[in-house]
Amino acid sequence: MTSQQATQHTAAREDTAQHDVTRQDTTSEQAKPSEAVQHHTERHAVPSEQAQPCEAAQQQSALQHTTLNDFSCALASSAPTPGGGGAAALAGALGSNLVEMVGNLTTGKKKYAAFEDELQRIIATAEDLSQKLRLAIDEDAAAFAPLAKAYGIPKDDPTRAETLEAALRAACKPPMHIIELALRALNLHERMALIGSRLVISDCGAGAVLCNAAVNAAAFSVFANTKLMADETYALHVQETTQRTVVEAHDKTQRICAMVTRYLIREGR
Repeated sequence: MTSQQATQHTAAREDTAQHDVTRQDTTSEQAKPSEAVQHHTERHAVPSEQAQPCEAAQQQSALQHTTLNDFSCALASSAPTPGGGGAAALAGALGSNLVEMVGNLTTGKKKYAAFEDELQRIIATAEDLSQKLRLAIDEDAAAFAPLAKAYGIPKDDPTRAETLEAALRAACKPPMHIIELALRALNLHERMALIGSRLVISDCGAGAVLCNAAVNAAAFSVFANTKLMADETYALHVQETTQRTVVEAHDKTQRICAMVTRYLIREGR
């Protein structure tokens, strides 16, 4: 951002310093490590004895409660989880947090008093979405375990096909939920870009981009599972539904970014 924007941004934060915007996110310094869970479908399972890039990747707590450093280290490692789905959920959670931030820096201002009740509702909704998206990090990781087990069933076992199909459907649910939540957060950004403080409108743009990234990243996890399904009719339905949401999120993000850019960019400079 420019020096002028930085000054405005800082002024907005100082003006609302009395408002508590502390968040319980993946950067919590009180995280306690435990054993890493298995990866989502798009990565292959790796033997546990394989070397890990860092100790944090070997011992994790529930992924949503790890520190940002440990989560990043685990994501880069050969551990099966977290993967693309978990990263998508984190991006969506951060995007939701930015809705909260803009709301918290707008609420209580006389200039925006007409929107006070709506701002409070948006802040509460964004906080709920962020919490659900952080939970989805673990839900996505947990969905891989039964799928990995299904792949381990001998190919001559008559129950293998049915078990694998059920596991693939179950593995689709967390990323589909992530897409739904991220799109809802994106809707909040679209409104906040209109009624939020102009001093932090850039954060609406940043949050929208993160939410859109969450939708797109989670969609890849969905497609990785539907590609392997035997039920082509069901797989096609899920793919088409997901793709429509991806397009909707893209179009919405483009509108938000255009709105933010028009406000921030000075023509003819």
